[in-house]
Amino acid sequence: MAFFDDMTDALKTYPETSVKLEIVEVNFPDEALNATETAPFRVQVSNTGPLELTNVTLRIKGLNGATVANNGAAAPFVPDFVTQELPTIAGHTGVQKTVGSPLKFKAPAAEQPSPRQRGPRGMERHPESHPHRPQRYRRSN
Repeated sequence: MAFFDDMTDALKTYPETSVKLEIVEVNFPDEALNATETAPFRVQVSNTGPLELTNVTLRIKGLNGATVANNGAAAPFVPDFVTQELPTIAGHTGVQKTVGSPLKFKAPAAEQPSPRQRGPRGMERHPESHPHRPQRYRRSN
């Protein structure tokens, strides 16, 4: 049964070991997005393993207050969505991008703290904290 166990483990870890996701074709209107501005993007899926990938969909999720929209002019901005199915991705260097018009993301309406301003688990660094002294934290909402 070792063969079947090894094969099961190989299939479970295949997405982590043989599939690469990249955000590509991002077009900012400037160097960065201002509050509520939008930008188009695509996701590219590369398959370096031996298996052919079929029926692939991607879950697109906005982080840090950003929202995302599927392709199409009427698609609403939401916290997350699942893309339409990608064409078959061949094994050993197969590549596909999300189909149709580009996906979109929208910057949040308010400024978000940078990772450096965040503290441990839901805590934000107090704005008066000095960067070279012990940090004070407050609970974020």
